[in-house]
Amino acid sequence: AGVSALDGTANVVASNANNNQCINYDSSDVESWYTVYNLTYGKSIADAWSGGAKFLAIVIVLFSGIWPYVKNIILVIVWYMPMTIKMQTSIL
Repeated sequence: AGVSALDGTANVVASNANNNQCINYDSSDVESWYTVYNLTYGKSIADAWSGGAKFLAIVIVLFSGIWPYVKNIILVIVWYMPMTIKMQTSIL
């Protein structure tokens, strides 16, 4: 059996009965995919929140939703604003 993640979905493909080995796994040779679990950003947050893992939902929002954008904004500001190396280092 082979497992692959395409477009945020966990997919599984079973090997045929004659060949129980997976020597060269090529996803283009797979005839049919079976969705095991649809894994998206919003669904992960909703599942965590409704499952009682509110801290995990908040961590996902902070570190997967907000922090990457804040980090890039800080990097652009530090890159383009004229400042000393010491100030750049303290900001980063």
